[in-house]
Amino acid sequence: MEAPPRSLVIDWLLGQFGAQRNDALKGYRQFVMSVKDLPGPLEEMRHQLLLGNDAFVARHRRVKDSEMLREVSKTHRRTQVLTLDEYQLRFIE
Repeated sequence: MEAPPRSLVIDWLLGQFGAQRNDALKGYRQFVMSVKDLPGPLEEMRHQLLLGNDAFVARHRRVKDSEMLREVSKTHRRTQVLTLDEYQLRFIE
């Protein structure tokens, strides 16, 4: 078995799953197995910036205060742009 990188704090991580190492390992395994069939978080990423469901994205696309967005890069400001499907629904009969 290969040793983990020094930057990986195993004891702290396992401590989140149990006080005794064997219990912690069992709890960690159960946690990993419980989420293995769920979609990955990057599948919910929108516009290379917003990570969340449709309601979260919609809430954050409503920001209209240009002063608030002044320091945000052009790429990230484009998160306020509608998708092509949204433009079609809004402007094409």
